[in-house]
Amino acid sequence: MTGNESWTANATLVNWLAAQTDAFAAWEAEVGGVWDFTVDSLDRLEEAIRDRFTSYEEVQDAEDGPFVQVVYWYFGEVFVRNHAMVRQRRPTNDPSDRPFIIGPGDDGLDEDDDRPTTAPDTEIPALFLRDPDNHLRDVLEGWL
Repeated sequence: MTGNESWTANATLVNWLAAQTDAFAAWEAEVGGVWDFTVDSLDRLEEAIRDRFTSYEEVQDAEDGPFVQVVYWYFGEVFVRNHAMVRQRRPTNDPSDRPFIIGPGDDGLDEDDDRPTTAPDTEIPALFLRDPDNHLRDVLEGWL
C-alpha cells in the first residue's frame, strides 16, 4: 500500500466507513426527515445533536454508540461531497486514532502539511464548549 493509500484505504478506515454507511438508513429513520449532505443540512444535524445531548461530556460518553458514530460520518460526508476533502485515518491499530477530513493531497498528514483539516470527533462535542452563536456550519466557513 502506498503512503496515501495507507491513510485513505487502510482496513480500519474502510470498515468504519462501510459500517456508518450501512447504519445511516436506520439513523435517518430514527432522526426523521431526508438528509441530503448539503451545507444547509448541518443546521438540522446540529439540532439533532442538541436535542439528544446537553454537554460535551454526554457526547463523549456516547461517542462509540451508533448515533454519534453516524453523526461523525455524516458531518465528514458534507465536507467530502461539497468541498473535495478526503477522509484519512492514521495507519495504526490504535483505537484512539479517529478518522479525520483533510484537503486532497498525495500522502498522509505530517508535521509540514498545511492542508486544511477537521476532525468530527473534535468538532461535534465542541459545540457544547463554544459560544452558543458558533454552529457546525461555521466549521466550513474557511472552505466555502
